[in-house]
Formats: sequence, structure tokens, C-alpha cells
Amino acid sequence: MPKATFNDLEIEYETFGSASSTPVLLIMGLGAQMVVWPDRFCELLSEEGYYVIRFDNRDIGLSTKLENHSTPHLVKQLFANWFDLKIDAPYNLYHMAEDAVMLLDHLGCDKAHVVGASMGGMIAQIIASIYHHRILSLTSIMSAADSRSLLMPWNIKRGMNLLNSSRQSGRTTTQDEFEVKLETVKFFSSRTHPPHPEELERRLRIAFERDREELGTRRQLSAIVATNAQRSLTKSVNVPTLVIHGDEDRIIPLKFGKKNAELIDQAEFREIEGMAHDFPRPLVGYLAFLISKHLRKTDQNRD
Repeated sequence: MPKATFNDLEIEYETFGSASSTPVLLIMGLGAQMVVWPDRFCELLSEEGYYVIRFDNRDIGLSTKLENHSTPHLVKQLFANWFDLKIDAPYNLYHMAEDAVMLLDHLGCDKAHVVGASMGGMIAQIIASIYHHRILSLTSIMSAADSRSLLMPWNIKRGMNLLNSSRQSGRTTTQDEFEVKLETVKFFSSRTHPPHPEELERRLRIAFERDREELGTRRQLSAIVATNAQRSLTKSVNVPTLVIHGDEDRIIPLKFGKKNAELIDQAEFREIEGMAHDFPRPLVGYLAFLISKHLRKTDQNRD
């Protein structure tokens, strides 16, 4: 797959559809590689006539790892966030938003529809506020506007337990690490539409073979903690916006999606029954339909 090079970074990306079509940039979440965007989801959007771009954020997948930076002390950063103290982080979500915009520059895309999931939704909202002249529309999926209220101590503890589970249990083999990943993804997934075991293992094997390193995920989590003024930026978004959130999400609960939609003027909110912090296979077609409908409506209104 191709790479874009800028700011001492190499960003791995993949495209679907014709480069002459209107671009749709997909931004994935914390510790998640671009392959988490279902292939069928990307194909469906491209079949609707869009140029779909997905990529590995910095520090994940096949993009540049910032290994020259020390591992952040997340608990200290969390308390610094709460007391408005200086947070020493390798980077923040503003840097990651700039990465996404520079990828558009690399691909020669003047404007694009932007779709973000989880942390990717936070990044997409920053882009829609700061780089609004580059954005046609925003779709925010299973995301939030305010990391301060989201990153409560018990959520940090749960997240760190998931990240550290292999070390805590003494597991050291590749297969044991894979089993821990499998358990983690199952925890995130829909109870109404649980992933088929063989399909889940196949998808996870692909991601696991691309990248097993966990420190990049810690640095990305540090970037979330270190990012300020997200709520005010979200309130300033003035592009057509669709907010999608599942009613079974245990990582970023439904109320955060609803609050997101309330903050953005005239945002459309869609609650998805049976969706958790994932893309359940039975719902992929419906999600692609909702988003493509949003994109088409935006395109028609600007013609």
C-alpha cells in the first residue's frame, strides 16, 4: 500500500474508487488500524460514487511510530488535565488533525467529506472547526466532544487494564497476546450482533500481523488527555453534520453522542440499536446507507 510522507512522518493509506470522485476521508480511533474500517463499508461508499480514503494514524499500524518519545504517565496526565496544569505529551489531537489534512494535500484533495470513529470522531471535529474550508461535511461515529468528562478515573483504569492485561497475566507468547486482543475486541463488541468467531479471528489476525506494538496506543491516549478546548471547538462546527452512536456502547456511552449532536448547530443524530463500540456486520450496509445519504444531501445542497 502507498505511503504519504510529511513532517518526518510516513502515513500508510489505502483508497477505494476513482480519484476523480468526491473524497471521503475515514479517520479511525484509539489504537485502531485503518483495516478496522470494514472493507464492505468502504466498498459501498465507493459504489455510491465517492473516493474513499482510509489510513493508519501516526503511532499505529504501518505508519510512523514515535518511538523516540518516552511512554507517557497517563494517570499523572489525567490529574494535570483536571487541574488545568501543563501536560507533557508527545503530541495531541491537533497534530493528528493536521496529519489528516496533510494526507488530503498529498492526494491532491482540496475538500473532502470527513468521517471519524471514536478518537477519530474527535479528530474529525477538530478538522471541521479549524480547517472548515477543507470540509464538505462531518460524520462523527461513537465519539465525544469533551475528553475531560469522558476520561474519568474509572475509564482510564479500565482502559489501562485492557492495555496491560497480557503483562498482568504473565502471558508472553504471540498466541497469548493474540488471545488477549481477542478478549478485548469481544468486550467492545455488540451483544445483539456479536461477531462471528471465525470472522473476528480472521480480521484480528490481519491487524495483529500488521502491528502488535502497544506503546503507540498509549501515546495516542495521552494525546486525547492532552487536548484542550474540544467542547468549544465542537460548538463552532458549522458544516453539515451527522452524529451516529450505538445504544450498546460501553466505551463511550450513548449520552456522549447525544451531547455531541446538541453542541453542533443543526446536527442530525442517529441512535443505532444493537451497535456497540464496533461495526457489527449486520449493520454495515445500514451505516453506509445513512452516511452516503448524508453525503449526497450535502453535495446536492452545494451544487
